[in-house]
Amino acid sequence: KDKTQWHNYVKPLVHAYNCTKNDTTGFAPYELMFGRQPRLPVDLAFGLPLHCKNFQSHSEYIEKLKATLQESYKLATKNAQKMAEKNKMRYDTRIKPSRLEPGDRVLVRAVRLRGKHKLADRWEADI
Repeated sequence: KDKTQWHNYVKPLVHAYNCTKNDTTGFAPYELMFGRQPRLPVDLAFGLPLHCKNFQSHSEYIEKLKATLQESYKLATKNAQKMAEKNKMRYDTRIKPSRLEPGDRVLVRAVRLRGKHKLADRWEADI
């Protein structure tokens, strides 16, 4: 529609992303940040309670939150490691090792470039 109003959509989109389960970690970023499921407008529409757990004290709440977050971090790390291994295996099945022989032409990255060099050649022709 009106592309000049894009900034009005950033916050709702970020919130939607943060409330969506991540395939790699298995958790929504919101859960890993706050230690609980987000409360969404759809929860009110279905009549779900806003306060699920009653705690006796603030310290009890803090202890429970700390334990929940630690367990979530452990699971998210384990899930991310499993996904990284799976992605590596998938990548390794498609990659073919290359053999270089003396005299083969190769590109050498020009590492001396610093700063703004958008249009500069990133590869050296001669060594």
